[in-house]
Amino acid sequence: MFAPLLALALAAQPMPHAGVYAAHATALSNLRTFLTRASAFAPVLSPGPLGRALGAPLAVDALDVGGWPEAGLDPKGPVLAGEWDSGFALVLPLRDASKALARARASLPSSGAVTEAKSGDSTLLVARRPGSGPNAVGELAAAVAISRKRAAIWLGGGDPEFLRAALTARLPGLERARGLSGDWVATAVQRRGVGAAVGLAPAADALAVDARVYARGPIAVANRADPFAGFAPAGMLYANVSLAPQALPNARAQLLALLRALLTQTRKPVPRAELGALLDGLAGPVALVATGLNTARGPGSTFADRYFLVSHAYAAQVRDPAKATAALDALVNAMHAAQMPLTDAPEGAAKGSHQVQLGPNRALFFGLEGSVLYLANDAEARTALLSALPKAPAPSAHAGSLTVDGPRAGSQLAHLSILDAARSSDLAALFGLAVEAGPLLKALGTTTFSAEPEPHAVRLRGTLALPAARP
Repeated sequence: MFAPLLALALAAQPMPHAGVYAAHATALSNLRTFLTRASAFAPVLSPGPLGRALGAPLAVDALDVGGWPEAGLDPKGPVLAGEWDSGFALVLPLRDASKALARARASLPSSGAVTEAKSGDSTLLVARRPGSGPNAVGELAAAVAISRKRAAIWLGGGDPEFLRAALTARLPGLERARGLSGDWVATAVQRRGVGAAVGLAPAADALAVDARVYARGPIAVANRADPFAGFAPAGMLYANVSLAPQALPNARAQLLALLRALLTQTRKPVPRAELGALLDGLAGPVALVATGLNTARGPGSTFADRYFLVSHAYAAQVRDPAKATAALDALVNAMHAAQMPLTDAPEGAAKGSHQVQLGPNRALFFGLEGSVLYLANDAEARTALLSALPKAPAPSAHAGSLTVDGPRAGSQLAHLSILDAARSSDLAALFGLAVEAGPLLKALGTTTFSAEPEPHAVRLRGTLALPAARP
């Protein structure tokens, strides 16, 4: 609800979903260099095994362009990876289609029984493992589609027929990447004119990121009196941005929907009118801090489980503190009237703070601090946010910023165990991230991305930097 980026990302379903593109395959050299360095902290990123796995249907290391000609690939052509019809594919340029086809015919039988079908100028080869019944269709193991100029390698999901469409595909939303720096471009395109484009420039010890999140109207604005200028709480992630007036209605709607869904957990009538009246007073500047993980509070896979898994707090400036105070009092009175489990001024909180209990170990903390309205799902996150609020508004050098504290994030992930992973798919994913990327997060240190307004977009720039390699 805090970030227009997240609010907008949730507003529509992407179709096609996302992709990664490089105009010249030679860009793989820089990517391979960065992955080699990063794999010292996250072995899963080692380019050798990764490249061989990606290029297995053609028996080639997809990340090593030096060996491409032997497989009929063109080291000077464009590279595209993306999703089509719920299937993922890597699309590589061809110099000699007959070589690539021969490689596929020789390589795929090691993965299963191979079928080959030609349609138009493309040939689709599919390898399947044996099925369990007499009429069972075997499990898809590998597939590749080959045309005169391209080879599309199946990476997962979907009927392999989608590979034929991938052969002629362009990266969705590529036009939105104009002006971004980097050899690589990643995009996510959504309906209603919402999406993102990210330029990536890998080097030996760093990955520069130049991203653009766009919508149908302005997203962020520069602020000469930003209440969150210099906002730097103690947390594994924190951010702030000044929303453009045109983006406020969508942000309010997202926040209102979230609060209604959360308060429904009390099984009491939700005071919708009072909630809406309070949120109507938001001015534009917003902030967020995430302080850690709490697996006891969010062990499952429901909406509430996910919300309470990460300890966090939000803040938003109000236009008129006096009106906001009155609106907050009206909301609190309505909650009391609905017999919600509400407590005023929780222990250690400032006057005007409130707490509503949603269930065992689950509470919302909210209140008004000067001109800042706040909401938290954790008492420590609330304290971290309020203690970091600047004493007075000040001109901001940017429209906003996003900071990731890698060591803190890695430390939080390190608390997860294999027992946590067994409790839900979300925790299993986080445990996998802890195992594979925890040391990498710590090595990256603290990274800050600055946000600048553009027409119908906000642009974020920052660099992920690894420690210099020892001689």
